[in-house]
Amino acid sequence: PPPPAVAQFIMNIFAPNDYPGPESCTSFNQLFKSVLDMSGRPYFGPLCSVVGRQMSATAGFTSIEDAQLFRNNMDNFMDVYVRFLQIPCGSVVNMVLSDGSSVTRACGVLIPSLCCLPGQTSPPPPPP
Repeated sequence: PPPPAVAQFIMNIFAPNDYPGPESCTSFNQLFKSVLDMSGRPYFGPLCSVVGRQMSATAGFTSIEDAQLFRNNMDNFMDVYVRFLQIPCGSVVNMVLSDGSSVTRACGVLIPSLCCLPGQTSPPPPPP
């Protein structure tokens, strides 16, 4: 059997509008699983939940080092992943590890994909 998950990666997405409901996780999980597969590290999950304008996705890793590598990769290429994961503009993304460390990203020079264009309001998150 595979080794147990001993470290968690949690991504909290705070969208400017409510997600339509739990069905929002279906398409997100498929895309997020692709990102996890690309990491080449053993993982468990992902699990996704939605409450109002917050979506949380969790993946388990067999070591804190693997979870850290994954979080660092997500952070380094966040602008690409925002588009790939269809995260709405205007959102704030918080990535937390089970060791208590966290990184929060929002609209800015490093992640323009989280910025809404002038006059653009963030659309509701995409349906599944």
